[in-house]
Amino acid sequence: MKKIIILITLSCFLFFSCKRDVKNLNIHGVIKDKVTRLPIKGIKSGLNIECWSYVNNSYGDGYDDVEKRTFTTDSEGKFSLHFDKGAFIGIKIDVEGYEKLVEQDYIRRSDNEYNFELIPIDR
Repeated sequence: MKKIIILITLSCFLFFSCKRDVKNLNIHGVIKDKVTRLPIKGIKSGLNIECWSYVNNSYGDGYDDVEKRTFTTDSEGKFSLHFDKGAFIGIKIDVEGYEKLVEQDYIRRSDNEYNFELIPIDR
């Protein structure tokens, strides 16, 4: 009986926590070269993020709204973005000289760090 109660409680927690938007969402990190381990400075194009959310936390079968943005890295390879809300993100990195990278993640907290190491294409 105790196991059933724990299982029901855990199931409810997972269901409701996965279906909510996180408010004041921050996405940040560093992009580095996988071989040299050095930051890739000043990337101006090829960095895209999609932040999916529910309209009024509607809990439908899918996400209701998406905000798409491009972003850049600074002189230390760092990037930072802010969204009012979000439940799921997709990050696409397609930078000349490196293999394309796609990352997807469910958002569960307001502060999220994503560090990437891009694999150079043989030159």
